[in-house]
Amino acid sequence: MKKVPVYFYYLDVTRATLRPDGSHLLLNDFIAFFSEALEFTVGIDVNLRKRDYPSEEKVIWLSSVDDYGNGNYDLILSSAKYNHRRNVVNTNTMVERGLLKDRFDGDEEKTHVCIRHQNGREQFICIHESNYFGIGLKRISNYINEMLKEYQEYIDGNYVYSLSSQPMPCNEFLEELARMRKISILTVAIERQDLHDDFLRFANRDDIKETVDIVIKKKSRNINIPKDLVSEYYNNSTENENKIQRVIAEGTNETGYFRLDSELMKMKQSIDVESTPDTNEVDSTDFFRKAQVYLNNLR
Repeated sequence: MKKVPVYFYYLDVTRATLRPDGSHLLLNDFIAFFSEALEFTVGIDVNLRKRDYPSEEKVIWLSSVDDYGNGNYDLILSSAKYNHRRNVVNTNTMVERGLLKDRFDGDEEKTHVCIRHQNGREQFICIHESNYFGIGLKRISNYINEMLKEYQEYIDGNYVYSLSSQPMPCNEFLEELARMRKISILTVAIERQDLHDDFLRFANRDDIKETVDIVIKKKSRNINIPKDLVSEYYNNSTENENKIQRVIAEGTNETGYFRLDSELMKMKQSIDVESTPDTNEVDSTDFFRKAQVYLNNLR
């Protein structure tokens, strides 16, 4: 049994019109298009649906789709990090087994995503499995949008659809921010590939986390970090295509020291999921079954 953290998001649909016909965006039209695009993508050769991200030395691809109709989907996206070769040691016997991978070999990691639609809503609800070695939702959204664009070109469709995500809040970050009296330290986490700095080439290692923390401290003892600066960073973190992944404000409120963390303000749960016997991975069938229980309470 594994305890798997999951985050909840809203997914919004936008549509660009290539050949204007005076129509408005209808979600049912997108659902039909999305189902066709998923079926098309998962049906082509894996070399055609994979995407390579050289800066991360990682490839990702759509590996499985379950379409339940009416805008309800279970997706599995896989990823593999290459160019990471190490000498393998049996930790029971401490016998060295040598280099077992070639340069372009990588361990496949699965990331599970549930997408659900409720009649009458103009948004989808999404559950994303948080897998440190897997794929973040931002990267998944980019991959899906590329997939939608390629399918539009394949059928020569009239519209280009895209999906954007917004975290589903469990508490109001800005309300807690308003209660703070002083802010002395502001930490902003940005994805490594979004910072174009020669210094960061030294951090392009597999054992370094994918985000870079920028720490902003108050200028002097009597001057605090303004709340509108914190809220501006936070608002950016909730927008589509955002570069900011996390905002942490440290200071005081009416009770004393207080630490406000946007990561903790997202709707987050942990699911106890069975694991596979050979690789100790999340069992996909059990994950989707357990995730559906949470989705039933949200819809």
